[in-house]
Amino acid sequence: MDTLIERTLQHRADVAPLHEASPATVQRRAAQVRGRRRAAATSLIAGVAVVVAVAATVGVGSELGRGHHAPQPAAPTPTQAPRVVELGSLTDLAQGDRPAIGYGYGLRLHLADGTTRPVPGKKAYESWTTFAGGFLVASSDLSALTRYAGDGTPEARYTPGAPPAVSTDGRRAAWVDDGGHVDIARGFADGGMQVTRRAVPDVTGVVGFLPDGGVAVAGRGRGRVVDGGDRVRRLPALVSPNATSEAGALVAGQTARGDYAVVSSATDRVLWRSRLLVTGFSSDGRYALGLADGSAPRTLALLDARTGGVVRTLQLPRHTRIYAPRWEDAAHVLAIVVDSRGQRQALVRFGVDGSLARATAVTSSEEHVYILQKTP
Repeated sequence: MDTLIERTLQHRADVAPLHEASPATVQRRAAQVRGRRRAAATSLIAGVAVVVAVAATVGVGSELGRGHHAPQPAAPTPTQAPRVVELGSLTDLAQGDRPAIGYGYGLRLHLADGTTRPVPGKKAYESWTTFAGGFLVASSDLSALTRYAGDGTPEARYTPGAPPAVSTDGRRAAWVDDGGHVDIARGFADGGMQVTRRAVPDVTGVVGFLPDGGVAVAGRGRGRVVDGGDRVRRLPALVSPNATSEAGALVAGQTARGDYAVVSSATDRVLWRSRLLVTGFSSDGRYALGLADGSAPRTLALLDARTGGVVRTLQLPRHTRIYAPRWEDAAHVLAIVVDSRGQRQALVRFGVDGSLARATAVTSSEEHVYILQKTP
């Protein structure tokens, strides 16, 4: 029950979900959750009882989140590697290629082309991405999102500072502005952009893009879609959407009964349900990324995006945690892995073929933390 209360508070109170957060932010926001827990516990107990009863009735399945429907075959994978891959020591893990997406370490950004540069603004940040020849950077307290030119000059500031969403091709981005609007921008390599503004009452964050040029948004316990025209419509199955697939026309998120689901954005039909929080989809729409055990999990699963069938699972030791995983390409995930026993960390690459390797050297987690570039 304690875990469920904590998750409920996170979904109610946080502008950005904890699965997107850095290790330092998870620790800070966990302390805030603990402070709110006592006051919230009484009002949530009744809801928890209902969720537990529903879960028992439908038969939730294993921790790895099999769909609640009849078992489906997993998506084909290129090798016969073990279904469950266990991580041992970070230092013993083989070193692979450098990350194909950018990452921050301290106040420097390591870009996908191998170059490095100072963080625009030269201060702590929670989220960042490249866009239109420049950068979008969310402040560490999520109070503002700032758009910078390629040389680091600030060009615009938006509030609140929820992390932006970016399209699969990187040419579009969307963010919340003025607390009741969503800006959808098409960027150009010379730094210019064309922005369309949509009024969306009570919006708190933009989740991701969909095939028709629209975006899924979250806010006040409602999932909605701002389509390519002027229409804002409900996602009836989801109260808290948190990931989309442009290629697959899919939206993932939390349902009113407390579990998680993947929904077709074209028909609003629930395709499958899970106990795993689905945090992202591969660029080709074939696979979904699922996390277990809350905000700092030890289990990461790669799933068939259409059925929820488990393709691969990465299991970490007791003293090790996964933070802010991202799809690196259509077949690999990058994640920040922190070993609290030795205060060590590295970016780790996990593939749908079962491959596992480090993408960076092992560094101290007490000096700086990694922050992966925001991707779809």
